[in-house]
Amino acid sequence: LSHELRNPIGAISSAVQVLNAQGSSDAATAPVVDILIRQTRHLARLLDDILDVARISRGRVVLKIEPVDLRTCVQDAVDGNKQLFADKAHAVSIDMPKEPVIAEVDCTRVAQVLGNLVNNAAKYSPPQSCIEVAMELRAEEAEILVRDNGIGIEPHLVPHVFEAFYKTGSAAEGRQGLGVGLWLSRQLIEMLSGEITAHSEGSGAGSVFRVRLPLHQRNGA
Repeated sequence: LSHELRNPIGAISSAVQVLNAQGSSDAATAPVVDILIRQTRHLARLLDDILDVARISRGRVVLKIEPVDLRTCVQDAVDGNKQLFADKAHAVSIDMPKEPVIAEVDCTRVAQVLGNLVNNAAKYSPPQSCIEVAMELRAEEAEILVRDNGIGIEPHLVPHVFEAFYKTGSAAEGRQGLGVGLWLSRQLIEMLSGEITAHSEGSGAGSVFRVRLPLHQRNGA
């Protein structure tokens, strides 16, 4: 079903991009085009998540493992959410080592995981919040942290957030999506021999997600 839906979504997305590129002098039309752009992107993201659930469940995910600079993966994740940051007037703080941080991973998949965490932080934080993204080196691993001051998670629910189709709270409280993003993130990070964890002090206290990945041995040379 996801494959069948990709074609019409792709056509709609292309048509909206044409409208956006042409511009409009109609004050009533411009906001509608903006809505179409955001919602088609959201639909495309949902379809990608569903396809990844199917691939992982059937063991069909192929990773492209190679030495990469993890800082590039982090930057790709942040750049992919710039429009959402702008829409909600968020400030983004990025703190990374000045020297390359080399790990043998699939950078596209790492960026996907971090992009999901950053996207969640932006969506579930009130306008004009600060989203913190940081990387620290710990012995033979790198720890990437994504912190927000959003709606938070009740501590007793934190262990469940990585379950497939699990959603804490209700739509009225700001929870969106299918509830598979964090499940996908854990599956992908574990396939890369890493670990992902969550922490929150409770409702309204924000959340902290940490991704740990083993470093390429030449980092310590």
